[in-house]
Amino acid sequence: MKTLLEIPQYNIPPLFNNFTLLYPACNIISKIKHMAYSEGLHNIGFQHLMLDPHNPRLALEMQHQSDEEVISWMLNNASLTELMASIVENGFFGGEPLVGTVSNDGSGKVIIVEGNRRLAAVKLLNTPDIARYLVNTVTNLSVEAIEKGTLPKELPVYIVANREAVATYLGFRHISGVRPWPVIAKARYLYSLYQPMANLPDVYRKLAKEIGSKPVYVRRLIVGYQLFEHIANKGFYDEPNLSEETFDLSLINDAATRYTNIMAYMGVDADSQQPLVNLQEVHFKNVFKWLYERKDGVTRLGEGRNLPLLNRIVGDKTALTAFEEDDKLTIYDAASLTELADDTMRAYLQQARTSLREAQKYMHTIRAAKNSDRDLADEVASIALNISRSIFEHLSTSKSRA
Repeated sequence: MKTLLEIPQYNIPPLFNNFTLLYPACNIISKIKHMAYSEGLHNIGFQHLMLDPHNPRLALEMQHQSDEEVISWMLNNASLTELMASIVENGFFGGEPLVGTVSNDGSGKVIIVEGNRRLAAVKLLNTPDIARYLVNTVTNLSVEAIEKGTLPKELPVYIVANREAVATYLGFRHISGVRPWPVIAKARYLYSLYQPMANLPDVYRKLAKEIGSKPVYVRRLIVGYQLFEHIANKGFYDEPNLSEETFDLSLINDAATRYTNIMAYMGVDADSQQPLVNLQEVHFKNVFKWLYERKDGVTRLGEGRNLPLLNRIVGDKTALTAFEEDDKLTIYDAASLTELADDTMRAYLQQARTSLREAQKYMHTIRAAKNSDRDLADEVASIALNISRSIFEHLSTSKSRA
């Protein structure tokens, strides 16, 4: 007898070894009330399989929609035609079964909780008339599958007692494992695991252990999903080109969990079980606009690597006021109003000193000095003298104020 843990393609944590698979036979492990299938592996006709209405990869507006609606969405957003083409060419790979649980609506159908893309691809190959997009492509692939004899009618499905029985496995596989979901899907699924455990001590550590990740990463994703829900409920603040499919959660997630000045400005407490309870909506919207609103193709932030600059700006009252009030002020100009300008000046002086010392090393080896070399050296000396005088004036002003 082998567990899923002992079968090579299932690289999963020990917490999941309560699944027992009699491999390769499809024996009965235990009876489950009001269901046609026992726990274990079964070959089931595609028409008896349903897509998961709680699939974390689905956009919010697609949750609880019909299979036909979800499949149409997947055709546009989940690269189904490539998967269909692979099945047509190679057949359905039976070594990695779908995972499902029997629906409790009395229909006897099985809800697939792992393998929804594969099921959607098979449904399209068998019933191409349900396609609303890429109709010709879907139809041609279906015909080709029939001609090649690779059209799957039954799929291997491992039946589990309930969704909770497979929760840890899905988290391990798609959050920290070999087939990671997009960030929003990861965050949505992890948040669904977190909710019933939210009041437990060390909840982030426990979840991290279950999915094979780190507590700080788990915490960031859970906070991230709450940020995403807030933004989605606000209609992405009317940004015309933003939707769940195009939204880069990592930007606002990093800002709200890694940069203390930005966190304080927005009123986000990433260490709290209710991180948005003290959210400053006006400030949160400001940050959102700086990160995502595009004018002439660019945002105020510019690039994700500029988040440290924004953090410095938000932490400086003068720079922040200027950045809030003048939407034409670049992030670099605003940063120059902070102490960052002092650090930048010092860094350039140190770099210049290093370069000049290197040039000095070569003075005794030069063969023929030119007048232009003297002019350049004089210019460098003049610039250095002007900088020295400016620094002296700043120091004198500071002393007089003191």
